[in-house]
Amino acid sequence: MDPNGNNEYHVKLLYSNNRMIDVEATVLGRKAYLTFVYGDSVHKFREQVWERLTRYGLEKSEPWFIIGDLNEITGNHEKKRGPLRSACSFLPFNNMIRNSDLLEFPAQGNKMSWQGRKGKLMILCRLDRALANEEWQTLFPFSYTEYLGLIGFDHRPAVAFLEYKVPRRRD
Repeated sequence: MDPNGNNEYHVKLLYSNNRMIDVEATVLGRKAYLTFVYGDSVHKFREQVWERLTRYGLEKSEPWFIIGDLNEITGNHEKKRGPLRSACSFLPFNNMIRNSDLLEFPAQGNKMSWQGRKGKLMILCRLDRALANEEWQTLFPFSYTEYLGLIGFDHRPAVAFLEYKVPRRRD
């Protein structure tokens, strides 16, 4: 519900495939874009997702928000245990974030949103995240992501709170 108690939202589907859903919406009286992403689990196909998101980022000057299981990390610091990856393997994802002028949402909870076993080793990674451009951050300056507990799946749910004013404390 918006601040005026209006339950009516105008949402237009712009693009959809098995990796993303991109919509245009009216948010607080402004045109804005929301993209829900599932990054390909096959590394070599992920770059197609990053290319499309980069094109979106270059085309959009309005507020833009992305959330999802991007199936990628920005560097080895977003991983606990398991083999280290080469720095160049992170370039396509980091270039997409930089070239699209995206910023990370502040986060609460355990950011290591995925866990899985490789042999006897439990590996943790930050695969799920919310990103937005500066225009979105201006529209919702008090937004944040909360990572919930692992219950029945290998991913922690990542919930984005889109706050345009200082949120009240939750008890």
